[in-house]
Parts: sequence; C-alpha cells; structure tokens
Amino acid sequence: MKFKTSMIQTQRPVLAQVLQQSISVLMLSNDELNQAIEQELQTNPLLEGEVSDASKELVIANINKSLNHLSDVPYQANFTDDGDEEMPIPQLESFEEHLLTQLRLEITDPVERKIGELIIGNLNEDGFLMVTVEEIAQAAGIKDTSLIEKVLTKIHFFDPLGTAARTLEECLTLQLSVSDSPLRLDAIAIVEHHIKDLCHKRYEAIAQKTRLSEEKIKEAAQLIATLEPKPARNFQTFDQSFYVQPDIFVYKNPNGEFKIELNRKEAPLIRINPMYRKLLNGKKISEEERKFVQDKLTSAINFIKSIQQRGETIVHIARYIVDRQADFFDGNTSSLVPMSLKDIAETLERNESTISRAIHNKYMDTPQGIFALKFFFSQAVNESNKDLSSYNVKEEIKKIVDEEDKSSPLSDRTIQDYFEAKGIKLARRTINKYRQELNIPPSNLRKE
Repeated sequence: MKFKTSMIQTQRPVLAQVLQQSISVLMLSNDELNQAIEQELQTNPLLEGEVSDASKELVIANINKSLNHLSDVPYQANFTDDGDEEMPIPQLESFEEHLLTQLRLEITDPVERKIGELIIGNLNEDGFLMVTVEEIAQAAGIKDTSLIEKVLTKIHFFDPLGTAARTLEECLTLQLSVSDSPLRLDAIAIVEHHIKDLCHKRYEAIAQKTRLSEEKIKEAAQLIATLEPKPARNFQTFDQSFYVQPDIFVYKNPNGEFKIELNRKEAPLIRINPMYRKLLNGKKISEEERKFVQDKLTSAINFIKSIQQRGETIVHIARYIVDRQADFFDGNTSSLVPMSLKDIAETLERNESTISRAIHNKYMDTPQGIFALKFFFSQAVNESNKDLSSYNVKEEIKKIVDEEDKSSPLSDRTIQDYFEAKGIKLARRTINKYRQELNIPPSNLRKE
C-alpha cells in the first residue's frame, strides 16, 4: 500500500504538467500553434517533421547538442554542429498575452486563475470588461460574486492600470487612485460625477457644482488628461490589413450542407522518430541515457496528443456554432440567436472553462467572412426575450442612430419606445448599456 501511495504522489506532478500543457495548446491560435510545433521540433530530438527551411539547420544543431552524450549511437554522425547559438525570435506580445502572463505570476489559486482567464477573455479591444460580474460567476460555476470581484480588483491593477474597468469613469479613477498628486481627490470627484462637463470643458458648471475654483479644476483636468482612457491602446499593434489565419474553414458542399475543416495548411506534420524507439529496446545505452530518451518520448507523445485534442475540441465547437447559427451561415447575418458558454458546454459535456479556452483567439473562415469564434456568443436580452440576442439589438440600435435626424437625435426613451412597438420590451438601462458598448454618445452629445 505504501508503494502505491508513493507512486500516486510521484505521478501527480507529471499529470499536472500534462494537463497544463494540454490547456496551453488548447488556447493557442493557429499561428501560435505552428510556432509551438516548430519550437518543440527544435527542443525535442524525438520529434521529426517538415520544418520551414529557416529552421532546419537550427533543429539539426539542437538535436546534436541535446544528445551529445550518446556518443555510441551510430547515426549521430549524420548530424553536424556548426556552432551557431540559438537566437531568440522577437515577438510582439498581444494585450491578452500580456495580461495572462501577469495572471500566472500574480495568482496561483486554480479557481481564481480560471476566473481571471474568463475576465481577460471578455475584454474588448480597448481593454474594458464587456460582461457583468454575475455573468462571469455563472460561466465559472460560482455562486459567490465576491470572489469574482476580488479577482477583478487584482486585474484592475495589472499593467496597464485600469484594465477590465467597466466604464470610462472607473478606468480613470483606478489610475488616479495610485497618483501621488495633491489634486488626486479632486480629480477623482470630477471624473466620477462631472465627466460630461469635463469633456466639454464646462469648467464653470463644474465649479458651481463642486465649489472648486475654475483654476483648480483646470489643473485637475490637466492631470486627468495624462491618463489613458483606453488601456489596451499601446497593444493595438495589429495591422487590420493583415490576413488573419483562420483555425476553421466552413463551406457549403454541392449538396448544400455545411462542412467544417480544421486548418492544417501551415502546420508542420510531426511524428515520433522511429529510430529512437529502437534505441530504447537496444542494450548499448546506459540507464541514464535510456531515461533521457524515455522522458523525451513521453513529452513528445503528450504534445502530439494535446494537438489532437485541441483539433477535436475546436471542430466540435465549430459544428455546434454552425448548427445553432444556421440562419447566419445561410446569409442572414442579422439573425444570431443567443448562445452562451454554458449552452455549448452542456451539449458537448465539457467544462465551461475548457470552452472558454478553446475559443480564445480562434477564427472561423465562413461564406460570410472571417469571424472570431467569440463573435457567435451573445446573451439573450432578458427573460421575456430569450430568443433575441444582445448582438441583434445592438445592431438595430446602431442602425437607428445612423439613420436618425442629427438635428434632433433620438433619446434612449424614444429608442425604447421603438423596440416596444415591435413587441420587444427593453429596460432603458439596457438601451443605455448597449449604446455605451457601441461607443454611441447620449442624444445631447450627438446633436449637430
């Protein structure tokens, strides 16, 4: 019994490592996966595959360096080492990667990490949180929202400061909270209660409401002007004219059925080098050398399995999306139906966090264009409109505002009445929320 217990204890770190690798591979985009495969080919001599010409010499050199102690292996003579050192490949870190790195360093609790990943995965291109604490709790399977708030507060103070704020006021206030300026408290009060007046430089109006002098208000405004209203701005280095390499292709066959194909066009084909299996069965290597090869073999097998599991998971998710959003793929792009992580997790009998990781930074090439997988997930507007997605309502609001008379813009109440006339009951706060998410100013600021 003692032996069995010690074996289990020994296996736990290995299993945890395998699971962590599987999760990491699952979160990779197609481009990132290709890079990871080439990196693995460079570091694990038991893997072989079709590598880009630029990497072949480096792979050979690294194989030789890794196995330089296996001097009695006859086929080692086929490898040549030109003495070149591996040079790191500079990469531009995305906003999401930047935050996930900090998350792994700052938070060790697995539940809190899961919450953090959900929060980071639901930030918009400016770095603002686009879902509620309650929605995060639901996705994480947690009833107590205080834990969500705790993790969210930690992320608020990641670099860049103000990340995952829910409003502009909250974003700026978070940045001001760590300022050592004597104007800090006055600036916070102005941001929290008089942001609209500040945007229009109505200093006199602010002075009347706060009893601060206009001079002091202007000084506070200068401090506020040094803040970053869009935390993710400096990470938006991606040129939208670049082609996004999709992870999934969706197309119609001649029978009118939608087919789903995993993108493997650029991925190197990898396999275990059979010579090393023979080496393990040989008698000419020491136990130390055998252990080295066995460890590398186990690592190679687990890496290949992780890639296979990633592909299977993405295909299953894509099939669910295509079936659920059939009207969209048939050309009616304004007909997205509500769909949540919970829906797909229950159907595929997977964990919601697994689904969240699987759709992370993934793209689908469809007859209607290329879309992030996250695009297809939207909440129902409310209990009375379970079949109406928030995406469709936002699109309708955008259309209404685009077509309004700019000399007499429509108020949120008027937009609310518009939907009610169509049999859709929406609270005014919901209209306000969607309008803000669309970056549409209130009616008094849209007047021309």
